[in-house]
This record gives sequence, C-alpha cells and structure tokens, in this order.
Amino acid sequence: MCGIFGALSSKILSNNEISNLKNLMDARGPDSKGVYKYNFQDRKLCFIFSRLSIISLGKDSNQPFEKFGKIIMFNGEIYNYLEIRKDLETKYSFKTNSDTEVLITAYHEYGNEFLKKVEGMFSIVILDKINNYIFFCRDRFGEKPLYYFKNKKELIFGSEIKYIKSQLKNLSINEKKISNLLIKGFRSIMNDDETFFNEIKSFPKGEFWIYKDGIFKSRNKYWKLNYKPNYILTTNTASEITEAKLIESIKLRLRADVNIAHSLSGGIDSALIAAIAAKKFNKKLDCFSIIDNDKRYNEKKNIDSILKKYEFDKTNQILISKKNFINNLNAQINSHQSPVLTVTSYITNLLAKKVGQSKNKVIFSGVGSDELFSGYYDYGARWLYEMKTKKNFKTKLKEWLQGQGKYIENPILIDILKNNLKPSKKNLFHGEQKFKQLMNKRYINTNYRSLKYSNSNLRNQMQTDLFSEVVPIVLNQDDLNYMDNSVENRSPFLDRNLVEFAYTIPNNLLIQKGMSKYILRNIGKKYLPKIIYQDKRKIGFNASINSLFDLRNKSNINFLLDEGKIFKYVNRKKFESFLKNEDFSVSSFSKFLFSFINLKIFLEKC
Repeated sequence: MCGIFGALSSKILSNNEISNLKNLMDARGPDSKGVYKYNFQDRKLCFIFSRLSIISLGKDSNQPFEKFGKIIMFNGEIYNYLEIRKDLETKYSFKTNSDTEVLITAYHEYGNEFLKKVEGMFSIVILDKINNYIFFCRDRFGEKPLYYFKNKKELIFGSEIKYIKSQLKNLSINEKKISNLLIKGFRSIMNDDETFFNEIKSFPKGEFWIYKDGIFKSRNKYWKLNYKPNYILTTNTASEITEAKLIESIKLRLRADVNIAHSLSGGIDSALIAAIAAKKFNKKLDCFSIIDNDKRYNEKKNIDSILKKYEFDKTNQILISKKNFINNLNAQINSHQSPVLTVTSYITNLLAKKVGQSKNKVIFSGVGSDELFSGYYDYGARWLYEMKTKKNFKTKLKEWLQGQGKYIENPILIDILKNNLKPSKKNLFHGEQKFKQLMNKRYINTNYRSLKYSNSNLRNQMQTDLFSEVVPIVLNQDDLNYMDNSVENRSPFLDRNLVEFAYTIPNNLLIQKGMSKYILRNIGKKYLPKIIYQDKRKIGFNASINSLFDLRNKSNINFLLDEGKIFKYVNRKKFESFLKNEDFSVSSFSKFLFSFINLKIFLEKC
C-alpha cells in the first residue's frame, strides 16, 4: 500500500516541488520515498513513490522498481503473488520476495493478459521503455484509487487529488456534484469518472489504458461481472462453496509481514471474517469497533458476543461523541480535498486514527458482502417483486414483513411492500423533492443517471450498488481514512472468485425465512453466536447527525447559518426554516444535514 505521483510535462519538477510532494505523500508511505526521472518522447517524466511496507520489508523492494527495461509504480497488494511467482520461476529468477517484482515479471511475460491472473487490489503505472508507452490500470472493484489531469501539454496523475491539485492553479468546482450530493446524496457521486474538480478525473476500475504520443491510445475493460444463475445449486451447496471461497480469500489476505487488525461491527459480515481468521488460521486479530449510544445503531451486544466466543486479546471500542466534530471534519476534508461523503466515513476516520496509533499496519473489513448476498432492506422489496409469480409468494411476503421488514423506517419502501409495487429509485433517494425545495433554482437539477447491469430487478440494483452507488463510495472513503493514518485496508468479500460465484446463486436462495443474506447466516451457524446470525436488523458502521452535532447549541446553529459559499446553492431562508421544523433523527434529513456541513466547510477551503 503506497502513494503514487507522476508528471509528464515540458519541464521537469524542481527539487523543491519534489520535496513538497514527498511531504504530501508521507502518510500513504512513511517507510521510503523514491523518485525516477526520464525523457519520455519529447517531454520530461517524473515518478514519485511513497511506500508503506507490508510485504518484503527490505529496501530492495522499494519503488519505483525497474526490471526488463520497465519501471513500475504499484499501490496495493497482489494476494496470490506466490502462486504466480511459482509459475514464473520456471523461466525467470527473482532478487526480492516482493509482489512488486512478481507483478512486473508477469507483465513482461504475459503482457496485458497478466491482469487475468492477478487477485488483489491495485493501481499500477508502468513506464515501458521498450515499447515506448505508459501503462495504467486499476483493480476490478476500484479498491485502490488513481486520479489524473490531462491537457495537450501535460499529464499529471496520483493516488490522491491533493497531489495533483498541488501542481495546478485555478481549478473549478464541479457544481453538478455539489447539487447531486445535496439533493440525491452520496449514491449519486461515483457513477462516472468526474470528481469535485472539473479538471481532475478518476481512472475507471477494471480497465487498463495505454498512453503514447500525448494521448490515451487505447482504453480496455478487462473484467465484467454478469448474473448467471445456476439453478442446480441448493442452499447447502451454495453455502458450502461460499464458505470455501471465503476461507481461501481470507487465507490469501492474511499474507503480510506486519500485524493485521479487524474492523468489527456487530453484523454478520465482519464477524464472520474475524471468526474464520480465528478458527481456521488461529489469527485472533486485534479488533476495533465503533459504539453509538443511539439504540438504532448500537451493536455492542453483538460485538461483545463474538469477542467473548473467540477470546480476542486486544479490543478497542470507540464511543461516538459530539466532541471536536467540526474540528475533526475540517481536518478530514483538508486531507481528502473533497467532502466527507457519509457519516460512516467520519466515524471510520475516528477508528482509523486508533488503528494508526497501534502496532497494526493492515485492517480487514466486511465491505461488499451486502451487494453479493442481498443485505439491504431495499433488496427485500426487489426480491419479493421477483417472487410474485411463485406459488408460495404469500408465505414469503408474510415471513419478510414479520422478519426483517418490520425494521424498515423508510416510508416509501414501506408503501412499496404493503402495496406490492415495483421498487424504484424513489426509496433510495428518499427526501429528494424536499431537498430540491431548499435549493436555489439554478441548482435544482442533477446530472445523475443510473446504469443498467442486469435484467433482474434485484441483481441490477445489487450490481449498481457494487459498482456505482455504494461500494465505490465506501472504498474511496476507507482508502483515504486508513491511508491518512498509514494503515492498509483489505476487503475479503471483494475476491474475484467469491464474487463470480455469488453471482451464480439463484435469487430465490438469497432471502429465506424473512432474513436477508441467508447463505451467510447458514455459514454463520458454524462460527458465530446466535445473536449475530439471527439478528434481523441492518445497522453497520453508522450514526445519526444527532450523535455528532448538537442542534440545540446556539453556536452550532450560528455556524450553520453563517454566510458562506454554500448559500450559492442552498436558499438560506428556506434552510433556516428547515432547521427549525424538521426532525433530524429521520435518516434522510440527518444525511442531508451532514452533507450540508461538509460542503459548507469544503467550499470555503477551495
């Protein structure tokens, strides 16, 4: 896990500029810094790399790394590098034990086809001096970031926006993103390559690009996920195969030459990872958890049950409070150079700081499980809609309404379930019409467009969440939060083999007996306390704005209403009325206010 920066221009970076960039990149890679300069075609190329040492800790694995006339900068981990190396050793010798050298050797041997062999998270940049081009790629799910700025004269790229921003002047705010975040919320932010700055773009996940002669000459998608149900599968068979693939994924991701920790909520996803690591591999990882006194988000009983069952030695439970909320948010936004997109991201940052102060340099999380095994309340409505033609539909409906369905608070989703309506985006963007009324007229329109992935209503939303609306946001924010504290985050559910198998499980098996993620619950019987695998609530790392920000405090209200750039977008008088009259324990209002506070701070810093 590391930091990448590159600049291709008519002039080389000065020593002072390089020094400033190294300082900016220090948190992502405090263990070493490397610089490589090269005359590329008719311009000057400079690579800067900062390393967080996780595998093969010696200096011989530092980057930029050169072999076969190729220079590589690589941020991330190749989990199956030992298996790939074994195949390559019949033809090549190695001077390090790193996944970096395996990666550049695999690229040399297989060309672009090496991407089909690697299992990992990565952003890779390779200067191919033999073929006279620069190769760029990102992993299948976008776990590792890569941004770029390009015009006719220069190309600048890096792991974080602030690296690129430090080299540019007069950047302009992407006002459509501001409107999207306020009106539709975080789901609308990452379904394209745009960022909060018009001039800076994000490289797409699951693609590789070739840069030559001043342009990207080819853009290629190397992986695509499709729903291909295997109707021969039974609940038990699907559970057995899922368990085996999850065990293998965890085994690969336990590869590290440093200490690994675990981000533990009270849900089945993270608890199952912790339990398998302990039971199958005797790895009782240090656990870090967030506790909220709001009973809607409090999972302390579940967390304590898994800690007790496996006798974890070191646990850290962080209680959410209102203390230093604005100061913490200011620091987080300054580091991200973008708004903090969710309350979850804010509280994860608190957890990441605690991990960064420990002896651990890697942390596991359960990201992606909901989108593979149908974990959200919205999925229940979509699943029921697809089950309408089944003979036992009335039984399934009754089970759901008496099971997980009774915990739903969203009134639009409740109406859909009661009236057996076809689910749409309305329940996901609950409050949209209300928030539009708060905007100044020029900014009431958004540029959000939902993408089509599958003909199955349920799977289409699951893949939308996996690739556009949920997981990309979580991965982006987790990467920024953990790397700001020099910690690498790993997601065992985002394993290609596990994901591809999950998308062969027929929809009817995903939800059973009124419970979502039934396959994982079935596996959980072997590993987890009943309180976890039978818990029907959907919580996760979350909190209400009321747990973070005191709306009865006059100085806080004054802060919200102080004149600023935010009121270019939001009507101040309408917003003041909104503050006085609405209940911010309502989830959609809580999320809106959090976005408002973030954008208020962000816009003043731009």
